[in-house]
This record gives sequence, C-alpha cells and structure tokens, in this order.
Amino acid sequence: MLSKYLEIVEKGVVVVKNEEINLDDLGPNEAVIQNEASIISAGTELSRVFALKPGVTFPVRPGYGSVGRILRKGAALTDYEEGDLVYYLGSHAFLQRFTGNGESQWNHFFKVPGGLDAVEASFVCMIAIALTGPNDSEVKIGDSVAVFGLGVVGLLAALLYQINGARVIGLDPVESRCELAKDLGIRETISCAPVQQAEAVKALTEGLGVDIGVDAVGHSSVIATAIQATRPYGQVVLLGTPRVAVEGNLTDIFNPIHMKMLTVRGALANAVPLKTTPGIKLSFERNYHTAFDLMLSKQIDASKIISHVVRPEDAELAYHGLYYDKEHYRCVVIDWR
Repeated sequence: MLSKYLEIVEKGVVVVKNEEINLDDLGPNEAVIQNEASIISAGTELSRVFALKPGVTFPVRPGYGSVGRILRKGAALTDYEEGDLVYYLGSHAFLQRFTGNGESQWNHFFKVPGGLDAVEASFVCMIAIALTGPNDSEVKIGDSVAVFGLGVVGLLAALLYQINGARVIGLDPVESRCELAKDLGIRETISCAPVQQAEAVKALTEGLGVDIGVDAVGHSSVIATAIQATRPYGQVVLLGTPRVAVEGNLTDIFNPIHMKMLTVRGALANAVPLKTTPGIKLSFERNYHTAFDLMLSKQIDASKIISHVVRPEDAELAYHGLYYDKEHYRCVVIDWR
C-alpha cells in the first residue's frame, strides 16, 4: 500500500517521499498504523533539522509522537483491536509498521480515550514531558515558582505548577507567549530581556527569589538565570535539555548554588519506567493517563496551544517557522487525513 513520509535530506531541507508498505507478514507484536496526526517537537526535532545536535547525519526520518488507527495487527497484540486509535512514538508518515507491546515507551501503544480528536491527542507527549517538572519538585501549596521560557513545555509546566497550588511567575522575552500564558490562566508573567529576568523575579518576591526556578528552554544561560532567581534553600529544575555550548565563568553558577544551599535537579521525562513498579510511583502509563485526563477535563486546552495544523507538504515551512518565527509558531501538528 502506498504511503508517504517526511525525510530531512540536508540541513534545513525537509521533503515528502513515497514508499510501499507491506501489510502482510506481520510479527506477533507488530501493527500497521494509519496515522491521522503527528506532532513536531520544537526541541528534539529542530536539533536534528538544523544540525544543532552533535553527530547528526543526513538523510534522516524525523518523528516524535503520532496518533493513528490500527489497520492490521499481529496475533500477540491481544489488548488492541483493529480500528483502535493509539498514540505511539512513531515517525512522520501516513502508514507505518510499528512493533508495540514492548517494555519501553519506544515500542508501546497507548490507547487514546474517546472524546479526543487525533490532533489534540498527539499533544499528550508534550504534557507528559511538562509533568516531569512538578513531579520532580518538592512543590507545596503556596510555593513560588518561576518558569523561564514559555514555549509549549514551559507553558504547560507553568499551568501544572499552578494546578499544584503554586504561585507561578512565567517569563519569556516573546510578548505573545506571555499573553497566551495569561489567557490560559497564568496570573503573573514577565516579558523582558533575559539579562533582566532574575532581578524582575526578585522584585516580585521581596528580593528573595522564588522557591523553585525552572529552566524550560534547555539552555545553560537560562539555567544560570534560574539559579540567580531562586531563594536560599530552594530548588532549580532542569526541565529542558541543554544542547548548545555556552562560554562563561562556572564560578558564577557554582558559587550561588553553594552559598544559597540550592538543590539542582534534572527532570528528564524518559527516566521513568513504562509501567508503575514497586518503589517507583511514576511511569509513562501513569503520565499519559494523567495527560489525557487533563485534556478531557479542559484543565489544559490543547486546541488553544497548538498554533498550526499543517499538511505534510508544508512540514518544511513549519520547521522553519518554529525555529525562526517564535512569535507566531508555538506548536505544530501534521494532519495526515
């Protein structure tokens, strides 16, 4: 059966290609998925498209989170039926053979509950990533939290910290991102240059700083700002993944950690197991279930955060928009229907 898929052929160049997908001879845990939507990651994928990630070679097929229907399935996939709508970590493609029912999030299907459109359902992975921030923090009702960077993950983290009862201050130099955060219920936002952010936070917290500072950008200079803006005995959470080299004086980072007795914590979503296990409360299954519930209850309205729904043929334009036009491009989903 004829399918189409995306391929990065060189830095910044993404094309649509065709291929034949064999629907027969499936392995026992293999399924053919007919995708309805796939979400673009503004972090991981852009690092590949624009060769920000060390060691990237071309051509490469991009992908992140996909939602599609099981067209055919192997005999061992007894928990699924043909026609089920599932989320999985698949490539950007119309049809895909995917081995599920595995032991990690990389080879597992997650059923999409009724009531969610495929475009909205593809957003589940972004919420699951953002959940790592508050879940990895010792956040208490009434704590003050500064979230640096109001891209999709930062915006979601701000909402989740507020759901947990924290006073949230969202910061981003892009004014439209602060306006969206306000529209979604974040009561305090600051749009200013990065060099002014730490002092701006202190001005709102009687000069002390916040209990928890969150880097939601994945940039070492933002981590340094979060450290400066966090009060003594507070926590700094690295929700983003630092990828770009930054030059500077390490003492400017280590000294305030030492002098203020700060705890610096990594918050990598992939560090939790697939299923809940003894001694480990969190899991991918739990996080995805929570994320779906948050969307169904409209505590998080994915439709207000997704800025663009595009055809596969417009994918390259979307990647460039996410990289160069952050004022207008927040979150992009490819509609394969």
